[in-house]
Amino acid sequence: MSTGSPEKLRDFFDRLRNLTPRTSATKVVALNPVHLSGFFDTLRAIPQDTLAPNRMALTQAVIDVRSLAVLFDGIRTPLQCLRAVGGFCNPWRIARLGRDEVRSTAVLAWLLDPAGDHGLGDVLLGAMMAHVHRVQVQIPHTPLGRVSVIREARLNSDGSNRVDIELRSNSLGGAFYLLIEAKIDAPEGAEQIVRYVKSAELGAGSLPWAVIYLTTDGRASRNIVELDSNQVVNLSWKELARVLLRSLDCMAVTNPAFQGFSFRLAETFLRHVRAF
Repeated sequence: MSTGSPEKLRDFFDRLRNLTPRTSATKVVALNPVHLSGFFDTLRAIPQDTLAPNRMALTQAVIDVRSLAVLFDGIRTPLQCLRAVGGFCNPWRIARLGRDEVRSTAVLAWLLDPAGDHGLGDVLLGAMMAHVHRVQVQIPHTPLGRVSVIREARLNSDGSNRVDIELRSNSLGGAFYLLIEAKIDAPEGAEQIVRYVKSAELGAGSLPWAVIYLTTDGRASRNIVELDSNQVVNLSWKELARVLLRSLDCMAVTNPAFQGFSFRLAETFLRHVRAF
């Protein structure tokens, strides 16, 4: 029997977590993927050498072939139905989003926009702000009122200083100013984060502000120590995806109506960037 690669195993777990229990005329015992998410996250974190079997201690197992056949027959129809409705489809893989920094950041900005046509409202932005609020208490823990979200925002008049995402809210009791600079494979530019911090301090005016440096490993800027600023949040794509996926899981439990097309787009995108 051939063994699958770690990537195929992770893909299997991701697909299994996406299974949504369906009602039918017969009573079935369904596994809730939301409840299983913690188990799979824990299993995925276990070092592979820990899971390696001790071949000297292996004993021959007796397999009930008939019961195994019944099990496979029982899951065949639900899996076929799920495939028929596109449950295994990852639109971002088909679109070859890959590790494209500009396109990935554009999708992130779309999802963070409460007024976006995804219809998810401010759920994802609120989850990110709550996470940032833990280390930057001046940033509100939830968005209030209208939030402006600008991609490739110009921070100076000649456009030579641009940031990936600019978020601003002047709402009473919930005002804030956030800049997000995202990196996947591209290196940090010369004094790039330093320039963004200075621009944020000027552009925010009286608004509470912070700069999010989003990278594959959550590393700190090389030059930020020179500025002696404590208003930079170092965040990894994996950590951000974990925070936003958790908010989607909670939303799916409290409001099943959100489990539509946009919910699927958001979920598959976050699982995609989680691997950066």
